[in-house]
Amino acid sequence: MKNNLNKMSIYQLKQLFSQLLLNELKNCRFGILVSYELSMKKRICFIKMIKKENIKININLSYIKKSNFVINCSLIPKVYYCCFFIVHLVKQLESVKQVLPKSYFEGLTYYNAIEIYNYKKTGIYSPILHRCNKNKRSYCMRPIEIYCAIKAIEKIVMMKQLELTDNDRKTLNAFKETLLQYSYLPEISYIKKRIPVYTVINSLKEIAKFIEKNPDMINEFPILTLASFNKMKKLTIRDLFLTCAESNNDFLIELAIRLVAFFHFAYTLDYKNNDYERVIEEMKKYISTYAKFHGKISMQENYFLQDNFSAVKNAVKEINCFLCMNGITVSSGNIHFII
Repeated sequence: MKNNLNKMSIYQLKQLFSQLLLNELKNCRFGILVSYELSMKKRICFIKMIKKENIKININLSYIKKSNFVINCSLIPKVYYCCFFIVHLVKQLESVKQVLPKSYFEGLTYYNAIEIYNYKKTGIYSPILHRCNKNKRSYCMRPIEIYCAIKAIEKIVMMKQLELTDNDRKTLNAFKETLLQYSYLPEISYIKKRIPVYTVINSLKEIAKFIEKNPDMINEFPILTLASFNKMKKLTIRDLFLTCAESNNDFLIELAIRLVAFFHFAYTLDYKNNDYERVIEEMKKYISTYAKFHGKISMQENYFLQDNFSAVKNAVKEINCFLCMNGITVSSGNIHFII
């Protein structure tokens, strides 16, 4: 049976993929146009928003068939994985217009979704399909790709009809844990090149460009109404920091920490203002999280985690300096070596 599945024709593969997408996206608010290509490019698909109400998805069947998967298996688990990956991408494009993020990581996926809305078209890549013996850096890896991969793995390991072995599930869950380690402190992305960039800086710059061209887009996305993006032309890092630091919103508090960490932002806090207590506590938690994962991540051979770990290490130095400048003591004994 498995041999027959591996020998599926392109027509049969299209039929299977189309049926899976139809079942998973039957309640989707978007009109979805699916097409297929046979390209040697290492992407799952292209995605393009049409008048912000319809989505065109061009799926690369050639890469799905020939790509390296994290386990040795028939073609079917790969097809299901790729289908669920695309489904969760579409769901994030829905969610960004409807709800606020529940975490900083989810907020970054929403920023990526806003970028997809505003680009002419976006190539989508999967971290699990880029895995190979040489462990090369990926062509494109952002929070939204990591999020979709985590969700897709969670779904396929639960499916009995895929006939995965216990070892297959163990390997898939181990790879998912690697991605989850990134999601705890998600600081870098690969954008079109294999050189990492700071995720939040790249997204803020891109969104600023979009807002300057179309200020009304702020009202389309709840996440953009949280901060003072309506004053984009006059908005400074200090203004954005104050808005975020004085907020009770989880995403904005975490964003304030990154403004300190990656914009080399020096600001003396007003101790009479109790609104800063939470952001200070979250900065201390950030440092504690770094200390917790330091040994585990520094030993990883995964380039993505290594690059992210370097960014986190730099962030901790900046946060520590910021706290020291404001006369705030960090109690964690595990971080003395970074000063």
